[in-house]
Amino acid sequence: MRKMAMVVALLMLVGLCPMARAEGSGQDSAVMGYVGECFAWEQAQEADPQLPEMVPVYAAPSEGAWRGANGRAAVSLTESLTLLGHEPDSDWLLIEYDISPTERRIGYIYSHNHWSPWVSELSLSGIGMRLAEDATLTDDPRASVREIARLHGGDEVSVLGCVKEDWFYVETEIDGKTARGFIPVSAAELPEMAILTDVMDRMEGVWGFSGGAEVLGEGVIITADGSLLICDTDDYMETPPTHLIPDYDHPMAYAVYPTDPEDRRFWSKFVIVLQAEKDSSVYGLSFYPAEDGEPESMHIEWGPSGGFYARYDTEPTIDARE
Repeated sequence: MRKMAMVVALLMLVGLCPMARAEGSGQDSAVMGYVGECFAWEQAQEADPQLPEMVPVYAAPSEGAWRGANGRAAVSLTESLTLLGHEPDSDWLLIEYDISPTERRIGYIYSHNHWSPWVSELSLSGIGMRLAEDATLTDDPRASVREIARLHGGDEVSVLGCVKEDWFYVETEIDGKTARGFIPVSAAELPEMAILTDVMDRMEGVWGFSGGAEVLGEGVIITADGSLLICDTDDYMETPPTHLIPDYDHPMAYAVYPTDPEDRRFWSKFVIVLQAEKDSSVYGLSFYPAEDGEPESMHIEWGPSGGFYARYDTEPTIDARE
């Protein structure tokens, strides 16, 4: 009976999501999902340091980086500003601030963070892309779209992340110095990314949460054709849980890719992209073979940590959809 419940759940799941292996228009959204959203305006934090300091603003987190306003870009810490995140393992803050009634600037300042201790860490990828056409590089995507450099079709840039479906946040050079800014998504040629169908075959089945962070809930049901259901449980004392409750109302599609060698987000060999409607998430993916009587497990990497999921050797009870 338990095996029959699992088969029913898997068969139902296949029909709920688009196939990640299908080719065509879904490829662009999969690549966008891989790149990931580096920051969201709605998650930004307003700060009012009220410090009697004027600090330089750079277009990248380095004192050797390009600097706007003819090399004089600066911000007064007596004024309010918007905190977008901090560069990992550093004291560089990415900020947005007003430079006139109609213009703003996004750039980096060096700060020991004593006045902004709760700023989230930036999650930046660094994936090489070629420009399909000439493009304006701006440090003011939300107001004036002021041009700080003109990039040309065929130029190579490092894409650090995307802002919704409108902008890529990229790293390039201006006058021989490192600079980061925003270009329209339409200006970049999205890379061809080979889906790793052999890894997806390996993932097919039911996995239960066994430790770390519950990135995929208390359990997950996966098919090789690119469908995924996250599960809850009602037996939280068991690890992995012996009873899974699939979230049939929120099916996901997924695909697995090799980790780009320039991607600075993950240590793992593979990357899994999850898509639900217009939202996508990207995580690292690793496997640990079965040994000493323990089942095979996989690790879903999320920031500096992640969650472990064990493959069931004895199928759990799975709630069937009514």
